[in-house]
Amino acid sequence: MGDTMLKWIPRVLFIISLSLLALLYVGQQLSWLYSAIPIAFAFTAIFSIIFRKNTLNQIILFISIGVLAGMLTFALLI
Repeated sequence: MGDTMLKWIPRVLFIISLSLLALLYVGQQLSWLYSAIPIAFAFTAIFSIIFRKNTLNQIILFISIGVLAGMLTFALLI
């Protein structure tokens, strides 16, 4: 029962992560965004792994890992 009540956590974290990413790309070059975005996507991936029984949470997990990998690749190229 407790597992079903907490399935919303990855979805909310994913929305927050995407909002931070959109805020960065809109042009708000705030220094805290560069560290907040990977942390937010990492927490999203962790909670998606914990609650991965749901198909939507698995999709969120793969997107979060993809965004983290893309950000790491981009950071290494610069």
